[in-house]
Amino acid sequence: KPSMIRRSRGYAPLPIFFTSNKKSVLAIGGELKNTFCLAKNDLFYASPYIGDVSDLRTVKVLRNSIRRMKNLLEINPEVIACDLHPRYQTTALAKEISDVLGVPLIKIQHHYAHILSCMAENNFHGEIIGIAFDGTGYGTDGTIWGGEFLICDENHFERATTIEKFTQAGGDKSSREGWRIAVALMKDFSLARELNLASDAELSGQKFLLEKNINCVASTSVGRLFDAIAAILDVCKVSSYEGEAAMRLQACAERSDKNFSAKFMTTDKIFDDILMRRLNGENIFDLAKIFHVNLAEMTAQIAEELSLKTKIKTVALSGGVFQNSLLSSLTAANLRRRGLKVLRHSMIPVNDGGICIGQAVHAMNFSD
Repeated sequence: KPSMIRRSRGYAPLPIFFTSNKKSVLAIGGELKNTFCLAKNDLFYASPYIGDVSDLRTVKVLRNSIRRMKNLLEINPEVIACDLHPRYQTTALAKEISDVLGVPLIKIQHHYAHILSCMAENNFHGEIIGIAFDGTGYGTDGTIWGGEFLICDENHFERATTIEKFTQAGGDKSSREGWRIAVALMKDFSLARELNLASDAELSGQKFLLEKNINCVASTSVGRLFDAIAAILDVCKVSSYEGEAAMRLQACAERSDKNFSAKFMTTDKIFDDILMRRLNGENIFDLAKIFHVNLAEMTAQIAEELSLKTKIKTVALSGGVFQNSLLSSLTAANLRRRGLKVLRHSMIPVNDGGICIGQAVHAMNFSD
């Protein structure tokens, strides 16, 4: 199957059919890779690609696009849906539209929306194990989520478990500079100098932030874990564009022609294992592949344990990390070997460009 990264900027009229309640909904989508969704009854219409809404010019485009699609499709929303993040431009716009129209506003957690979008594309109803891996999403506890195992359906979700927490220090810089995440994950700070992750001044500054808990937030982001691994392998210490470190790491893994036996390890142990192997001088292409193999094994084993506990046999994979075709295929194969059915994206973007569909699915089930 093809895997869509994003829709075109022009009108893309193909709707998603998902058996749902008889209602009209406007879902505003996320802050990055924004698209919105207008839904009526069983038809969910995703907008053209809007872009990153941190720029006020993009907000203007979003406003105009909503107005045009409302008129074109003749959909008057009875509910407005948006992301849970309180400071997003999309959240503010959703509240404004809700107030003007006098209709309810509901906020949906980012990773829950990811899983719902995958369910919608596959027209799946009922309980599911949702695995959502990405760079960032605002959690219900106010921390950064991004390595989530959810038990959910169209009405509610439970955060069953997650990858090991780590500290993300340095604000927005930590999402571009993978060496900062690597330093946070290291138990021995001297190893950062041994690997020449950054200058002495930068390393000392990062150590100070971590020790004093300044500009720090708890994180479970798999996207940032990829950045940290790319940094210690000297594949990419500082990203010049979004996703660069992860893409370079995947490219390295695909250059290894060796087969490795998977080992179950939690993500902190996976990092420690790659770090020690790197210090011992092992081949970086092999280490990149070992990382993918062990992460896929960990993911599948946790899903299997949740399946045994809940009796749920279907798993949905969503979130921008699963744009990585190597990780996605390894994880899906591991899940199927364990007797689990796997749902993946094809025509809805697996990244944040698809969460508007998930928001709309949940909003369809909203009752006053």
